[in-house]
Amino acid sequence: ALQKCGMYRTPKVARGVLSLIFLRKLNKIKLFMTFSNVEVILVTVIVRSNESLDSALKRFKRKIQEEEVLKEIKKHSFYMKPGEKRRAKEALARKRLRRRLRRLRQLQKRRRK
Repeated sequence: ALQKCGMYRTPKVARGVLSLIFLRKLNKIKLFMTFSNVEVILVTVIVRSNESLDSALKRFKRKIQEEEVLKEIKKHSFYMKPGEKRRAKEALARKRLRRRLRRLRQLQKRRRK
């Protein structure tokens, strides 16, 4: 859980530092990345009056999931060679195709009965 105030840092991600900060005076929770002295704000949630910090954090987490911020950060946190990207893409396509075929077979079995 977050304390009332302060900065929380994670290890270096995608050649930058990911930081989460709660600004008590401004009643804001911010998630930002720092790249060589340049800050990029990813998500900001304003804490409403009479709102607990826990409920504001829940809104913050929901917003992060909706905007898929962490997914993008993880995606760019390491380098994939073009061949690796192609193979991963092809594997996902095969997986989708298998899933589609499985659903079609199930539908056909239901129609026969």
